[in-house]
Amino acid sequence: MFRELHEEVGLHPEHVAIVARTRDWLRYEVPDRYIRRDARGHYKGQKQIWYLLQLTGHDWDLNLRATDHPEFDAWRWNDYWVPLEAVVEFKRGVYEMALTELARFLPRHDSRNRYLRHGNRSREMEPATWTAATPPSVTNQQPVPDADSQTGRNTSEPL
Repeated sequence: MFRELHEEVGLHPEHVAIVARTRDWLRYEVPDRYIRRDARGHYKGQKQIWYLLQLTGHDWDLNLRATDHPEFDAWRWNDYWVPLEAVVEFKRGVYEMALTELARFLPRHDSRNRYLRHGNRSREMEPATWTAATPPSVTNQQPVPDADSQTGRNTSEPL
């Protein structure tokens, strides 16, 4: 998970705390029209473990140019309950399952909590905000599918 987090948004283990992860692998299949021709027949989709992270660092710790091959060119703060219409259709079910499963780990006692569906939007909670980066939109309050934190092995694997 930490390798992917660094590759995608430039964060290191000291910038985040792991709050929770999905119990099981979440899977989706990619329609043929989204698969490169040379990968058709070899690639079907992915299985992923999603993590809910708390950002313990600062906004300026994010670095989309941390590697020689950046995966993203921009990031933004986003509410935890990302509108599913903003997610590519074939991934919507996985997003909904992950967000729903991990929502129980979000803080509920702070009236300033801006990440629950009807929370107030307060910027006073930064830098210790509930965070993660979710491809492809690189947001900051969603679970992130990533690599195994114990082995460094990528947990976003082809099916």
